[in-house]
Parts: sequence; C-alpha cells; structure tokens
Amino acid sequence: MQKICCLIALFLWLLAALPARAQGINTTGANDLPLGAGGFVSMTVENGTGYIGIGTKTPQTWLQITGTGGTNIDFATTGQIRTGTDGSGGTGGVWVGPNQFFGSFDATRVGIYNNGWDFTIQSNGAVGIGAGNTAPQSELDVAGGMKIGSDTVCNSAKAGTISWTNGSLNVCNGSTWTALPIQQ
Repeated sequence: MQKICCLIALFLWLLAALPARAQGINTTGANDLPLGAGGFVSMTVENGTGYIGIGTKTPQTWLQITGTGGTNIDFATTGQIRTGTDGSGGTGGVWVGPNQFFGSFDATRVGIYNNGWDFTIQSNGAVGIGAGNTAPQSELDVAGGMKIGSDTVCNSAKAGTISWTNGSLNVCNGSTWTALPIQQ
C-alpha cells in the first residue's frame, strides 16, 4: 500500500510540475501509460479508455485495485463504495468472503447472502428473514422459528409489542401488558 501511495504522490507531483502549456503525461501511439519502479509496473493508465489499474496492467473499469488476497490491500473512503452488477441481475454489492455478500438481490431487493439469501429487504420495506425467504409477504416475514425475549416497559410508543415473560406470551396495549392464552 505504501508503494501505491508513493506512486500516486509522484504522479500528482509530476502533473503539478508540468508547464502550463503541457497537456499532461502522455504516451505516443496506442500505448498504455505504465508507472512503476524496478521493472515492476504498479499502476497503469489504459490508452483509449482512461481506466486506471493499480496492481493490474489490464483494468476493466475506471479504477481497479487488484491484490493477491489476504490483508495486502486497505481501501478507505469518506464517500460511498459502489459496484456494478453482481451477476444475478442486481446492481451490485460487496463480497466479504467466498460465500458472503451484502448487496442487491435484484432491482427491487437488497440483502445478505451467506451460502444462501438469509435476509432481504424489498423496496416496499418488507423484510424476509430465514433461508430462501426472498419474497416476504408482510412487513416482517420469518421463515422458521422466532424467539421472543422479555420486555417490561409498556407505554404508548410500545403498543403492539409482544414479550415472553415468566413463561407467558404477553402483548402491550399501550399502557399494560396482557397475557395471551396459549392452548396446548
């Protein structure tokens, strides 16, 4: 990463040092512009497209940073990280492991993929939780069991809240908890 930062700083310094009439650093003909040291090309500006590659001589997009995996690339931004298509009809996302993905399921849903879609949110706000629950039929659609914990506060902001307390399923009506009958 230090090499990359030094190369970018050198590139910017060279641009600033050019006379006002210069057009920039250019190559002649149909050549790409390679930047590097010791015979190793660390950064390439591709002729024709203007694509910039760091760690690759053949960038496929405006900025492509390629490493050998592991922890050798750190990328920080105060803006957004946006990606292109994820290959499944969505508009992109971030792969965080070989089978873990955060991003688009398709044009109307985003989610979390962990060896399968386990969590999706539709554009209407409906949430699907559980293996393969990618088309929730209500605001919260859980495929599988659901555990409910204990809650003791019941006020107007919590009206409609359910709680499992002392072996009883309870609902808050906005002021008090009412135990729901459980039939066996």
